Formats: sequence, structure tokens, C-alpha cells
Amino acid sequence: RVLELPRGGDERYKKTGDSAAAVYVIFPGLIRPDNIKYVWSSSLPIGTTTESPYNSKTKIVVLRNQSSPLGPWVSEKVNVYEDYKRLFGREPKHVQAIGLMSDSDNTESRAQAHYKGISARK
Repeated sequence: RVLELPRGGDERYKKTGDSAAAVYVIFPGLIRPDNIKYVWSSSLPIGTTTESPYNSKTKIVVLRNQSSPLGPWVSEKVNVYEDYKRLFGREPKHVQAIGLMSDSDNTESRAQAHYKGISARK
């Protein structure tokens, strides 16, 4: 659940690239891993996909945004396999790791999110 969105956050730009809640799915790579970053955005429309301004191997997918209610617990279900094929244009290797992040450093504001019950299945 998200309690507070970073003010002015917009994941498309380094200067504002903050997300209240993000779940990374990380795949092995030669030098850098491929990543899908599922986010709760302060400004982007739900369904938006974009490339991270920090790393071309990270693709961002907006699942919820500023129009989504803050406070209540919500569930998300994604098809990582299909998202990877759509975003990277090839079959994924195995998942290497899953990461969680809430950040507000670029916007110099605040973000607050709670995470629970994360699971993955084949």
C-alpha cells in the first residue's frame, strides 16, 4: 500500500525519477542485468511503459498512479514472462532477483509505502 507519493515524481527523467513503490524483477545479463520495474507513479498514466533514464536495460511499467487511492492495501498480479517479451523483444532467462524500493531523493520530497505478501510462481 502507498501512503504518500513523492511530490513531482516522474520516472521518465533523472531529475524527478522517484516512485512511491517499485518492485524490480531482475534477470541475468552479461554486464548489466535486464530489469522490469513495476511502479506506483506520481504522474504517469496507468499502463505507461518507458525506459529508465538511468539505464536502458531497465523498463518501467506503471501499475498504479496518483489517481489510485492512497492507504488501502492493494493486490497486483502481473505476467512477468509476457511483459519481458513485450519490453525486451525476446524470451527471458530465469529471474535472478526481486527488489523493492521507495524513493524520493530526486524530488527532495517524501514517499511512503508498505509491502507484504510478495510471491512468484512459474
